Amino acid sequence: MKQILFLILIIFNCSSVSKESIVKPKPIYESLSNIKITKTCSEMLKNLGQDSVKFNYTEFRISCARSENFNPNYSNGTTRSEIETLIEKKEYEKAFIGIRKFLIHDPADIMAYIYMEEIYFKIGKPDMADFFHFIAVNLIDSIIQSGDGTNQNKAFYMISVKEEYSFINLMGFKNLERYTTTDSNGQSYDVFTLENIKTGKKHLVYFNITESFLMMNRMMNKKKDVLKL
Repeated sequence: MKQILFLILIIFNCSSVSKESIVKPKPIYESLSNIKITKTCSEMLKNLGQDSVKFNYTEFRISCARSENFNPNYSNGTTRSEIETLIEKKEYEKAFIGIRKFLIHDPADIMAYIYMEEIYFKIGKPDMADFFHFIAVNLIDSIIQSGDGTNQNKAFYMISVKEEYSFINLMGFKNLERYTTTDSNGQSYDVFTLENIKTGKKHLVYFNITESFLMMNRMMNKKKDVLKL
């Protein structure tokens, strides 16, 4: 509940955005599945929107992925295409409700912040639009800094399959082929053949999706515990 309250406060009460430039750290080529989480997702939400020097967006994404309520596939009947239609029809209040559903279960949902940016831009609140743009850019940047996607050791580290597809679309690629594999250390990967929409050039790109399997295992264990009651 605290996590939800923090998020709602951020969405509706923030009025400024840091103008400091994003400082890109060196790429993180080692596995992030064992990253030490020093703070919970709800704790980090209090400071969401700070620049990447003061705020660790990678830790934020992974801490959210490992939180009890994390469920990036939860929508309660609301889809992204429906949110986009609501924004197009200028039904912003309904769009806000749908976006909130996404963020409650996945506070690191990149597309949710992009939708917020678009809405605030359209209603004439550029400071708020800049704020949500800044969050989205830093979340995307934290993925880019996790690797370069050229092999398993340098795979882009994703917290969910939904984030994976959002990233692919935002980077201007379309999926031609995909398969999943696991290495000797138990790390899981999606390997995509992607096509650059503008140039038509094809790329073989690796994504580490271990967090998705960890989440599914937690959900399966939770269901087993319920059945035992």
